[in-house]
Amino acid sequence: MSRTLRLRVTCAALALACMAPMPTLADVPGVAPLIQQGRYWQSKGRQDLANQAYRRVLALDPNNAEARKGLAGPPPKAQPTPKPTPAPAPARRRPARPRGGSRRPGSSRSTGPPWPGQPGADRPAAK
Repeated sequence: MSRTLRLRVTCAALALACMAPMPTLADVPGVAPLIQQGRYWQSKGRQDLANQAYRRVLALDPNNAEARKGLAGPPPKAQPTPKPTPAPAPARRRPARPRGGSRRPGSSRSTGPPWPGQPGADRPAAK
């Protein structure tokens, strides 16, 4: 056989091998429903029941990648980033009180007349 002919035959054989169907879940009987069952229980948050289904899959097909991945558990959920708390506003200072006591009208140190309606409003202002 010539070298060219051998090369063509080898290439044709490789092409046919690549086109052969890859094994799927349905190749091993009973695996597909168990994988679906494992997915279902994971979606419901029941990892214990999902693990049972995936262990049964591995008993039938020890090299099943999806069952191994399912036994590892669901991927962790992304935690929402907490919003930063705003800094408290600076304390407002109260205006200083005038020296010499209160200067409100009607107080004992007031020099003016009391406000209407206050006790002593009917008295004349002190001089």
